[in-house]
Amino acid sequence: MCAEKDPANCHRALLVCRALRSYSINILHILEDTSLENHSITENRLLKLHKLEHPDIFSSKNDRILEAYDRAISSL
Repeated sequence: MCAEKDPANCHRALLVCRALRSYSINILHILEDTSLENHSITENRLLKLHKLEHPDIFSSKNDRILEAYDRAISSL
C-alpha cells in the first residue's frame, strides 16, 4: 500500500505493476476518494501524462506504455 494520491505517480505502480501486467491478473488501485481504478486506466493516463497517447506507425501501444513507464520512473 502507498500513500500517493495518484497511482500514476506511485513507485509501486510504476515498478511492481509494470512487472505484474504480463500476468493474467486484475490490478486495481485504491484512489484518494476510495474508488478503484483498473491498472489499464492508469496506463492510459500515463500515456497522456507523457504525451504518448496517440498511435504512430513506429511503435505499438505496448511500446508506448513501456516508454511512459520509463519516463515516469526517471522523473521520480
